[in-house]
Amino acid sequence: MAANLWILTFHLLGLFLWLGQLLVMTRLLGFHVQQPPELQQRLSPLMKRMWLAVAAPGALLVLVTGLLMLHGVGSASFNNPGEALRNYLKPRTPDGAPTFWYITFHIKLVSFTLLALTEVWVGAQIFRLARGDQPRRAWPLATLLGLMAALFGNTVVWLALAGAGVGPASRFVGYGAALLCFAGGFIGGRKLGPSDSRAKYSMVHGLVAALLLLILVLVIARPLAYAGPTLG
Repeated sequence: MAANLWILTFHLLGLFLWLGQLLVMTRLLGFHVQQPPELQQRLSPLMKRMWLAVAAPGALLVLVTGLLMLHGVGSASFNNPGEALRNYLKPRTPDGAPTFWYITFHIKLVSFTLLALTEVWVGAQIFRLARGDQPRRAWPLATLLGLMAALFGNTVVWLALAGAGVGPASRFVGYGAALLCFAGGFIGGRKLGPSDSRAKYSMVHGLVAALLLLILVLVIARPLAYAGPTLG
C-alpha cells in the first residue's frame, strides 16, 4: 500500500507549508487587528502575498498529491485506480475486522475539508481587512468553529472510552460529545463573529492547532494500529 515516494514527499512538503502558514496567519490576524490603522495598511499587503504565495499553493499541492495517492498512482500494491479507491472507502479486512484506515482515513478526509474551509475563511478575512471592510456575518465562523469542535470532541471522547474498554457504546457517547461541542463552538463563533478581535482569531488558531495535533496522533504516530476491534 506504499505510495510513490516522490508523491508522498511532495504531499508532506505541501502539508508543512500549508498548515504551518495557516497557524501563522491566524496569529497574524489577531496581531493585525490590535495595531493602529497606519501599521495595518503596511501589514495587509504582506499578509496577502503570504497567503497567495505560500498557503494557497501549499493547500493545492496537498489536494493534488492526496488525490494521486488515493487513486494508487505510483503504488505497486494496486493494479488499477478503482482498486485503490475501494480499499480506502471500505477499509475492513475480508473477515470484517476494522483496520487502521477504518479510524484514520475518514478523519483525514473530514479534517482536510474543515482545514480547507478554514483556509478560505482566513483568506477572506485577510482581503476584507485589506479593504478596510467591517465584519457583517457571523454564521460562517460559527459553523466552522462548531464543526471543528464537534470533530475534535467526538474523536477524543470516543477513542478515550474505547481505549478504556467501554466498547461499541463509546461511539454513541462520542456522538453526544460532538453535539455538545458543536453547540459550544457555534455559540462562541456567533458571539465573536460580529467584531474583529484578537480572541476571534485566537479561537480559530487554537482549534486549528488542536485539529493538527489530532491528525498527528492518528495518522503519523499511529498508536491505534494495535488497538484491535475495540475501536470498531
